[in-house]
Amino acid sequence: MPKTYQLITDAACDLPANLVEEQDIAVIPMLFTIDGKEYLQYPDNREYPADKFFDALRAGQWATTAQIPTQTFIDFCKPYLD
Repeated sequence: MPKTYQLITDAACDLPANLVEEQDIAVIPMLFTIDGKEYLQYPDNREYPADKFFDALRAGQWATTAQIPTQTFIDFCKPYLD
């Protein structure tokens, strides 16, 4: 039977990576900046490990976040809608 739906969320959902993979949940990564560099947040923390992130905050570094741009959202969801 073909799949008739797709769960889609953004990385702010804080779901564990194993659950995302197990349930085939599509996650739109979210942009954050720390120490002057931009990274994308994924449930598996592939671009910037969570422990490193929190160590940086404890060390006094600032992190900023941004909403997902509308076009990024559209581009991510379009293949599922097609």
